[in-house]
Order: sequence, then C-alpha cells, then structure tokens
Amino acid sequence: MKFWNLRSIFLVLGTFVGVPAHAFQFDECWPDPVTWDNDVTVKLSPVSFPTTHPIRNDIFTSFGRWNDMRGMHFEFENIINDNDTTMGLGSDGNEVGLVSNAAAGGALAVTQMRFDICFFGQDIEEADMRFNNSVTWEFGDHDPRTVEGNASFRFTAVHEMGHFLGLNHEPNQMAVMTNTASAFHGGNAAFRSAPFGDDARGARTLYSHSNSETDFSITNFRRTGSDATALILGSGTQNTPRGGTFNSGFAFVNQGKTFVDANFVIVMSTNSIISMSDRVIASGRAFGPAGTFVFATFPLRVPNDLAPGNYFVGGILDPNNNIAEAREANNRVAFPGRVNVTP
Repeated sequence: MKFWNLRSIFLVLGTFVGVPAHAFQFDECWPDPVTWDNDVTVKLSPVSFPTTHPIRNDIFTSFGRWNDMRGMHFEFENIINDNDTTMGLGSDGNEVGLVSNAAAGGALAVTQMRFDICFFGQDIEEADMRFNNSVTWEFGDHDPRTVEGNASFRFTAVHEMGHFLGLNHEPNQMAVMTNTASAFHGGNAAFRSAPFGDDARGARTLYSHSNSETDFSITNFRRTGSDATALILGSGTQNTPRGGTFNSGFAFVNQGKTFVDANFVIVMSTNSIISMSDRVIASGRAFGPAGTFVFATFPLRVPNDLAPGNYFVGGILDPNNNIAEAREANNRVAFPGRVNVTP
C-alpha cells in the first residue's frame, strides 16, 4: 500500500573577493534529501502549445538552464503533448501548463508535488507546474539592463523547475529560488546567471555527479534583503567631464564547480554591445569558490582624451578568454544608465 505526501509551492510577484553560498534549501527524509529516483519526462498540458508558441519556447529554454548544468545527473527528458483538458496529481504524468487564477492559488505559478512515504528515504513521485493564465506574462529574451515591467515567464519557469528538482525557497541568498519574482532579471538564452551559484550548489547536492564545470558570469543585479533584489546602478544619465569620475559597479557570480580567479575590464562604448574593441578604462580581478555571489560599486575616471558624447559603460570577465568555460556569452554586459561625457 502506498501513502502520498502532497505539497504546493507558490511564487508571488513581487576588487571582488567572493565567499561561497551555503543557504540552498531542500526537504530531507533522514538521512537523505528528497529527490527524483529517475530522469523526468514532462507533458505540456492542458493543451498542446504549437512549436512557435512563446510559452513552449520559454519552457525549452528553462529546461536547458538546468539540463546544461554539468556536475548533476538530473535531466528533464522528453516533452509529451497532452491534449486532454485536465491537469492534476494522480495522472502519473508530470504536467506543465496554464491554469486559472484560482487553480494557481492567486500566485504567478505553483508547483504541486507528490511523494512516497518517508521511510529510510523518500522519492518524488510526480510534480505538476501550473502557471497563472490571468497574469500578463513577458515572454522571450529580456534586457539585462532593466527590471521587467511584467512577470517573466522564462525566469518564473526556471524557478518552478528548481522546485520540480526538489529545491525549496531560499530567502537569504541571491538565488532564482527566492520567494518572490523580484530576484529575476533580464538576459537572453545564452546570457545566464540564473540559476545562480547558490541554486547550482543546491541542485548538485541533490543530484551529485563527478563531472566538473567552470562557469562564471556578470550581472547588474544584487540582493538587497530577504527575498529582495535591485539593480546595482541607476538607469539615469551621469554627466561627467573628461578627467572627472562617475559611479559604476557590477556583480560577479560563480555558478560552476571550480574556484575561479578571473581578470575583468571596464569599458566605455558608443553602443550597448560591449566588447574589447571598446575603450578600456579600468581593470581588476574577481575570484571566489563555487557558489560565490559578490558585488561592488566604485568610482571610475573618464580618460582625458575621450571624445565628448553619450556612452554606455560595461564589464567583461576574462576578456582574453584565458579560462575555458562551459558558457562564454555570460561574461559581458552593459551596465544600466549612460555617461554623458562633456568637454
């Protein structure tokens, strides 16, 4: 005879030297964490989203943010279209789909899970991810320099998939598993600080694998308190004469498994595409073990010979690609705001 333990998890709207994060949360059935026993197959439910539907695209992207993480053996497997109009625990299928506001508990999304009995270990037997159909969702890529005006489906999905793995809310670290959506920030499919270092450490603890991974990133967001984040810099324009100073800053994230010691440069650019062809105005080092999240703000000086005009400022980690990484595209970003250089 089987006994079931059910749970629903709701999401509501709302020189760098790093130290590792140790705050990821998950359930335990002594002495082991509660996890899936096997790889997971999911259904798109209660309707089949066509291949061009933005929800489907964001779900695939969100799966990839967990599946592409080396050093853990969990994997979301096949997508199975499910055309019936029902969705709920007990179907023996792991479903993901849109539901009414009431079915989502008034939250952005909810992950409902079913477990077997806790007796010398416990497994997750089934999980459904329900997204609120009454929410005005923001789909697709996002601007890493801004806070999105609407809820991001992509980052909400990354969060819910963390619950799907077995991770609980984490209010005390910069993590995609924070209790509110305020921690989600911009970025496209290639630019990925989320899952953050704390999320990655939690996933690897649940599904440990010997594979190694080096991956670090730069982000414009920081943690400001329990379940709260904000842009590190303002989005306005700083008027600064040549030879004068302005405020800048960024955050360094180590979501890999290895200690990282990387150089970085700060550049001024005439456009938001930050590269080594831009004017380098400062340099430094960012380093720390796996799980590191650290940010800093600092004054920067405008070169005396820089032409007057309106500039973007940005940062590049490992500008000469001296460190081999799983992902290189998340090493550079334009910071919020602009600097107007005057004579």
